[in-house]
Amino acid sequence: MKLRISIALLIALCTLPAEAQWQKITPRESHPVPSDGSTVNFPTVSLPLGMTYHIHTDGRVNVSSGSDIADACYYVNILPFNPTITPVAMKVKYGAGLEDWVWSFLAPKNYQSSHIYDLTLASTSSPLSFRFFDRQDPPSTYYNDNSGSIAVEVAQETPEIVVKYDTIYFNNVLIGGSQTILDSVESYGLEAYRCDNVVMAGPSAAKFGAMSQNIVPFQVTTETTNWFQFSYTPSAPVTDTAYFHLYSSNVYAPQKDFVIVLIGNGTGARLSNAPDTLDFGTITVGATKQLPEKFYNSGNSVGTINAIAMLPTTEPFAAAPTAFVVNPHDSTSTLVTFAPNVLGNFFASFTCQISDGSTRTFYAKGIAGSAKPFISDTVLDFGRVVLGQSRTLSDTLFNIGNTNLNVTSTLNSNPAEYVIIGPQGPQVYSPGSGAIYGITFKPNHHIPLCANHDGSFTFYFDDGSSKVVVFKGCDHQPLTAHLVIDTNYSVNQGKIIDVYQSLQDVLDSTITPIRSLSERISFDATLFDLVSVSKGPLVGSAAWQLNATPGAGFVDISLSSTTAQFGPTGTLLVLQFQAHPADTPGQFTLLPQMNIDFSNPIEPFAVTSSGKIRVTDLCSPVNLSNTTPGATFIEQNLPNPVAAHSTIRYHIGQTENGAVGVRLRVFDAMGRLVRTLVDEQQQNGYYEVNISNSEFENGLYWYLFEAGGYSESRSMLVVK
Repeated sequence: MKLRISIALLIALCTLPAEAQWQKITPRESHPVPSDGSTVNFPTVSLPLGMTYHIHTDGRVNVSSGSDIADACYYVNILPFNPTITPVAMKVKYGAGLEDWVWSFLAPKNYQSSHIYDLTLASTSSPLSFRFFDRQDPPSTYYNDNSGSIAVEVAQETPEIVVKYDTIYFNNVLIGGSQTILDSVESYGLEAYRCDNVVMAGPSAAKFGAMSQNIVPFQVTTETTNWFQFSYTPSAPVTDTAYFHLYSSNVYAPQKDFVIVLIGNGTGARLSNAPDTLDFGTITVGATKQLPEKFYNSGNSVGTINAIAMLPTTEPFAAAPTAFVVNPHDSTSTLVTFAPNVLGNFFASFTCQISDGSTRTFYAKGIAGSAKPFISDTVLDFGRVVLGQSRTLSDTLFNIGNTNLNVTSTLNSNPAEYVIIGPQGPQVYSPGSGAIYGITFKPNHHIPLCANHDGSFTFYFDDGSSKVVVFKGCDHQPLTAHLVIDTNYSVNQGKIIDVYQSLQDVLDSTITPIRSLSERISFDATLFDLVSVSKGPLVGSAAWQLNATPGAGFVDISLSSTTAQFGPTGTLLVLQFQAHPADTPGQFTLLPQMNIDFSNPIEPFAVTSSGKIRVTDLCSPVNLSNTTPGATFIEQNLPNPVAAHSTIRYHIGQTENGAVGVRLRVFDAMGRLVRTLVDEQQQNGYYEVNISNSEFENGLYWYLFEAGGYSESRSMLVVK
């Protein structure tokens, strides 16, 4: 029968002493003990390969078998008492296939009375894990009712060093001077760091020096520090580099050759320049632009630029001056000029020779381009605009070139009739930009036959060129015509009388041909019967079609043609009436004209009223009126202004005494009598007076018409 051994494993929780804070310790990690004897893993514990670590564990594990309970600590004494207690073993796994028993019957480990267990391991760079065994008899079986927890802390035993600066920059040190910088070496780990040897190496090792606080070889513990004083003495204005090696045989392997990098810059005058590249952008061919390249001296002595050379020499750049000095902590500029004479992209490199033998380089680039004005419409045709009305069109000016377009001035040749809204005078348009213009045409005088009202808007550019927008437009003045019927007729009973309708004033149909007329003529059906309606000489040709539809006391008349047009003046229609036989001799009728409409595509609307008919239209209005024999009036001379000849028409109405005294006199703008055209007795009817501009000087005149007790004045303009 085998002897059962009772083992008590007592574990007490604790922490590392305060004086051990220098140690490189993993975070404390605690895990419960599995009851089935499986592995407890500590994934946050990092054990780099090649390092030796001190494993510190504490905790309490309870093991039991049936109703028996026993404590187990990391150190186990073999004591022969209560054979029902199951012995416990724990082992640490710290590498592939590597396990170390925390307790074994033959080789107990470091046991402390405070129930703390410490173990030293050489890491194989693998996770740390623990397993517990509550062994039964036979040994191949285990109880599965373990309970409790285990906590682990890991401290590094292999020494490592840390320095204050692993790279030391001496920055700018004046040639012939010296600068020193202190650096410290400290250690961590349970073992002391031992420095076996130091070596200064590198391309500029001779310009650097090192002094050690302790004579090499020396040791550094967690309680001590070694100081090095590094010095730098430059001999040329260049960047110097050296490497200070610390060799050790007991340190963590990657630090067996620890290197501190030393970097210094020797300087006298220390010159820099900016910008790296001068960008002139795009300028016009033939133009000149300058930009500064600035040199800075951050050193302690005067810096001299001996010369500036440009490559390639064919580029359109130049620097001035090419030799100059820059005082310490000051700056000086050289002006670079870009003056291209052909289109293209240009680039040049400028090499600056410094008096200490060094060089500085900067670059210049630019584009030679041209401005290109584009006008969307070089001719604006406003068409026909009625006098006193207006029409607005738009136009645009854009720069489609690749450099600024400079407008030096603008000119409106006819500001009285063309109003321009938009930028005028000097303007600068960058590539792709421009302006929108609004141009309003408002004719202020009549030019016969729709002749053009001249106008233009000119842009003048800084290169001497120009662009012109031409304005075209014609005016319409209301067309005046009189349809006249002598409406006070007297005839004996049963007699037939012819009544004539005349067209007075020439219809200016050269703009819009007027080819049709419709109207209604009324009469007193109790006194007269309509016999016929026939064409007069004015529309007597076969090109004119006449339709007359009589009604009760009226007749609807239409005249039309597809080729002919109304004009000039003359008899339009002959209406034949017969007086009723039983009526009183001397009977008469009024013949009002109604619904007069000169129909054409732009004259669609007519408004009529008794004795006065007006046709209105937005494009070319026609004003119509009818008169009676009893009316005395004078009409405006036509044409007006008087270019060569003009005609003045007037009408003498019926009077009780027959003839009346008529005077027609012309006065100048000062009221002085210039000419008497008529001074005589005249009977009822129409009269015409023809005048020539040769009889008058250029200017404004007034003519005064007097007939009986009637008087009226009108103005007249003479233009030769």
